[in-house]
Order: sequence, then structure tokens, then C-alpha cells
Amino acid sequence: MPHCGPRPKKPVNEFLMWINSAGRNYIRAMHPGISPQEVLMKGSEMWGAMVDEEKVVWQEAARTAMADYKKKLEKWNTHKEQSEKTTQTDETVDRSA
Repeated sequence: MPHCGPRPKKPVNEFLMWINSAGRNYIRAMHPGISPQEVLMKGSEMWGAMVDEEKVVWQEAARTAMADYKKKLEKWNTHKEQSEKTTQTDETVDRSA
């Protein structure tokens, strides 16, 4: 049976892109010893306080990642459908033999 591989993984949103690439390190530098939960809470506060111009880089990155994901998902779905049709055809041939 043909296999279409694992389903593409959905990308993270703009906040998580920011916290993973810049925010977490900045927060930990400003607040040594802070817990992971507190980092996310502080990051959420900081993100909410940012002006839109500061968020543009992360919003664009998230849009690009989502567009890429949608292309990969469409290709994956097409390949999966083709694999299922091939499997159904193979089962029909096996039953008639």
C-alpha cells in the first residue's frame, strides 16, 4: 500500500514565533529564575502591549508559514486520496481473483 508520509505539522502563531525566537530569552535575561509558566504570562503581557508595527515581522512570518503549510497540506491530501484510490482498486482486484 502506498504511503503518503506524515501529515504536515501546522505552524505556530505569531505570538509563539516571537516568544520562541526572541521573547523568551529577553524575558529570562530581565527576570532570572522565572518559571516557564511565568515566562509565557510575562510574554503574553508584553505581546499585548506591543504596537502593531513591532508585531509586523512576526505576523508576516506567521502568514508565510501558514501559506506554506496550506500548500503542503493540499499536496498531502491529494497524495493521500490517490493512495486510497489505489488501495481500493487493489482490494477490488484481489476480491475478484
